[in-house]
Amino acid sequence: MAVDLQFDDIKIKQQVSRILETQSFKSSNILSRFLYYIVSETLEGKGEYLKEYVIATSVLNRNTDFDPQLDAIVRIHARRLRNLLDDYYNGEGLHDPIRISIPKGRYIPVFDNNKAKESRKEYTESEIGQSILSEPVIAVIPDLNSNKNERAKVICNVFCRDLSVELSRFNEIIVVSNYSIGVAMDNFKNLDSLANKLGIDYIIVVSCDCEEENVKVTVEVDSVLKKQLIWAESFNFDHNKGKRIKNYVTAIKKILGMIGGFFGLVYRDSLALRIPEDFDHMYAVYWHNHYHKHFSYEAHQQSMKAVSIGLKKDPENSLLTSFKAQLYLDLNAMDVRGDIDYLAEGQKLAFRALDLDQNNQHAWMMVAWTNLLEHDKKEFIRSAEKCISINPNNVMYTGSIGFGYECAGEYEKGLEVMSESIKLNPYYFWNMNLGFCFYYLSHKEFDEAFIWAEKISRDGLLWDPLLRASCLGHLGKTGESTRAVRELLKISPNFPERARKIVDVFLLDPDLQETIIHGLILSGISI
Repeated sequence: MAVDLQFDDIKIKQQVSRILETQSFKSSNILSRFLYYIVSETLEGKGEYLKEYVIATSVLNRNTDFDPQLDAIVRIHARRLRNLLDDYYNGEGLHDPIRISIPKGRYIPVFDNNKAKESRKEYTESEIGQSILSEPVIAVIPDLNSNKNERAKVICNVFCRDLSVELSRFNEIIVVSNYSIGVAMDNFKNLDSLANKLGIDYIIVVSCDCEEENVKVTVEVDSVLKKQLIWAESFNFDHNKGKRIKNYVTAIKKILGMIGGFFGLVYRDSLALRIPEDFDHMYAVYWHNHYHKHFSYEAHQQSMKAVSIGLKKDPENSLLTSFKAQLYLDLNAMDVRGDIDYLAEGQKLAFRALDLDQNNQHAWMMVAWTNLLEHDKKEFIRSAEKCISINPNNVMYTGSIGFGYECAGEYEKGLEVMSESIKLNPYYFWNMNLGFCFYYLSHKEFDEAFIWAEKISRDGLLWDPLLRASCLGHLGKTGESTRAVRELLKISPNFPERARKIVDVFLLDPDLQETIIHGLILSGISI
């Protein structure tokens, strides 16, 4: 396929030569080969074939059984190449005529006119640290110095391999393969040098101690940027073989629950340190997380703006498409009325996201949510199970699906899934407070339901005072329920005539609906 170039091949090749002659590229044979290969293939009209597998086998000397799902080495080196090119054009290449860049998520280079220094924004040292360039890169490394015998080394290496494989199922992070780590450790004994060479942001160090039949594995998560430990935990494997296997699996799940996903430790730490400045998918992730945390209309608008700009730059991005689907579906669930059918628009975007990527877990969660809003319990359960199956260890999604089970009237299943999610990561999505409240309301345990209703704590969210008022009505606490009713009516003055419609939006169990409505009547609302 021919590529529409605004510069002729000779000028582009001259630009590549200038770049490769710099010291930073001369000191990195891999990145030099990477750049030369993708530019040459693009100029020959083969840009459409520049996929991870092709680059891995043609440039990085990987075998023909290379699996991009298990080995992120191409994405890691692409990220390093982008950074090195940015450094070049901010320094030696500031006045070069052609700027070569590589869009995130793709490997076909782009050739543009290079802007002069005076038109380029100058960044202070503190501002440079404010940008996130791509997904966090994680490496799992065995601490061989602490493993005192051969058995400990074997267990440690197997644990690292299993943990790396499971982490690779999280699309939100990039995981360095065990193979790459093994090769690097042979050449770099210093972790700082290794991290710099592979572009690693977080290092998970695993050590193992064995005394007779007892096995203890310690896991430490270190931030390369901050040069400090951000989380650690030890796991003891019982000498009983059956229990040992169970404990091994539990340990892996616990680590994944704490680290992986947009609400995991790594993303929270990354986004707490620096706010992305570019309107790319990381900028959208930041504001989408902000929206999840606050769940206000203002946060919703900011997230919608970031996601929409990201999609304008990359309309084929499945994750951003599924984010936008959620924003529309949430408007429907929050009883916000507008000029368009939010449910229909959200459903269309959810399926569009799946068309782009069938393994997008967020998209499957949105399909499940669509089925719930349409009161199709059978299809909700089917899509919910599919969502969980993509990565059962991503507690952000399993916990939210657990909430969905509560809305669908599958109370025991929902309780089980939500409880497991919180056990693995206590930093959970706030909607699970709603889920637990629904569970205890369905069982007429109003004291416990009120505890969870208070935890919702979202100013301006209709369901916050609604559930508090209902629980307090059942408990006969007139004064407190009256205050909750005032809050509710301030948010929705016409709530009494719309109450049943609102409660029916995403709750499928008529008995639960009536329990909530009855509590509101006991609180003094005429429904």
